[in-house]
Amino acid sequence: MALIEKEQVAVLVSKAIEVFVAFLLIRLVSEHLIPEQFALLQLFIALTQGITWVFLSPFQNFILVNSGDAFEKSWLSKAMFLMLLFSMFIAGISYYILNYVSATLNIEVLMEPFFLFIAAVIVPINLQIVGPLVNISGKRLEYAIFSVAGSLLMLAFPVYISMIYGPTFVSWQAGVIISQFITCLIFLWFLRFRVGINGSYLDSWTGPSFETALKFVLPLSIAVGFQWYISQGYRIQLEAYVGLAELGYFLMGFTFGARVFNSLEKIFSAMFMPKLYNRKGASIEAAWKSYFKKMFMVYTAALICLSFCIDILFEFLVSDLYIAGASFLLSGLVFDYIRCNLNSVFQYNMLKNKNQVQLFIYIVFSILVCGVIGIVVDANGIDFSKYFFAIAAGICFLLAAWINKKYVI
Repeated sequence: MALIEKEQVAVLVSKAIEVFVAFLLIRLVSEHLIPEQFALLQLFIALTQGITWVFLSPFQNFILVNSGDAFEKSWLSKAMFLMLLFSMFIAGISYYILNYVSATLNIEVLMEPFFLFIAAVIVPINLQIVGPLVNISGKRLEYAIFSVAGSLLMLAFPVYISMIYGPTFVSWQAGVIISQFITCLIFLWFLRFRVGINGSYLDSWTGPSFETALKFVLPLSIAVGFQWYISQGYRIQLEAYVGLAELGYFLMGFTFGARVFNSLEKIFSAMFMPKLYNRKGASIEAAWKSYFKKMFMVYTAALICLSFCIDILFEFLVSDLYIAGASFLLSGLVFDYIRCNLNSVFQYNMLKNKNQVQLFIYIVFSILVCGVIGIVVDANGIDFSKYFFAIAAGICFLLAAWINKKYVI
């Protein structure tokens, strides 16, 4: 077997292990946290990741999209250092603002763990830079090994800290952040001393101009803000209508399919995305069509299989305490099937720097989801309204496919 084939298998195996750990964590978190604490955990994640997505992830995407140029022209170290400083600034100013208005927004309990809040903004986004950079640089075997190590840390620390300090959302999330921090240091060490990043954070800037970065980042920043609302932010709005306990049941069931599809996205994008970004002469259109076709087939096969067995999986993987969440399984599965395919469509817009398309679709999507919660859920309850989320996603996928058709074909 050729080395590249061995490396692809290694990445696939590592991601499969990550998936196994992720599903094992579902069982553990459902056994350790009561529905109210689980709901608070999800709200805390939604809040901190919202800050990350809107203000930091566009710069992360800019670095990854231009990683080839960054390696070649030796501006990667400078970019990573600036990203660290910027993430620290955003974390601090965000905490100050949100803490000031926490009573108005009814999020006081989420703002109590100061250091956890700061770390939950800074650590994950920097991990999402250094990890993919190791993979993109061609060191796939090492990427696979370090990813598995990170998954095992993710399995150990949340449980260990929850056992010591009590089963609360704070102790669980603290374990997650500690494991991510250690994994980030491992990837960073490898990038610096094994891949051999040229240049220094003290060097003058040799990368793309500020105007080029801004043109990429601004539309994407607004777009991912709406994307955050669709995937996580709606939970904060929904809590006002259903309460913490019911929200915990809903999120455990509705997002169960998301865990499956996110796991598949993590596995197969790690295999297919390097070819999309390192096209080696192939056109963006041809490379993206190949990527989208493969991801669509993976998601569709998963949807068909899971439609028949998701109830069994849920019963096996989730504590009996959350059995009420089973009624939301199928609606969440369809919703996230469409959402992940929409993400695959948007890879083309990102590569072509047509992020305004992504922005428009997410605005429409957010309006529809907000309307479902504010009108349908408010009038009829969450159980009646569950399939309306999938309908909103389907409308937006068809709209995105129609808009992108003129660019791709």
